Amino acid sequence: MIAGLQQLWNKHRLLLIAFSLACFLTLFFAARLVMFSLYWANPQHQFQPLAEWMPLRYAAYSWGVKPQEFASELGLKGPPGRGLTLGEIAQRQGLTLEQMAEKLQEIARRQSQ
Repeated sequence: MIAGLQQLWNKHRLLLIAFSLACFLTLFFAARLVMFSLYWANPQHQFQPLAEWMPLRYAAYSWGVKPQEFASELGLKGPPGRGLTLGEIAQRQGLTLEQMAEKLQEIARRQSQ
């Protein structure tokens, strides 16, 4: 087997590097998918009360809402608030966390129907 790898390395070095990189990326994204799925399947992470530290995407996923819909409901433009916490969004828009929670609950109700 080592002789075969040496032969591949000598004759098809670039192809072997590309194949190894593709295998690594496949494993990386598969592991990420599994970790993401296990995290959000845990009932402790679902329907968490909103807190100021939460990023918009985290709150949306916790409530089973698409981050884009939550962002558009809050009037955010562009990507769904990457890096912005709910506290920062509320401060910029003059909203309370309770008002944001009501909007999030309304979106979750609409999606469940």
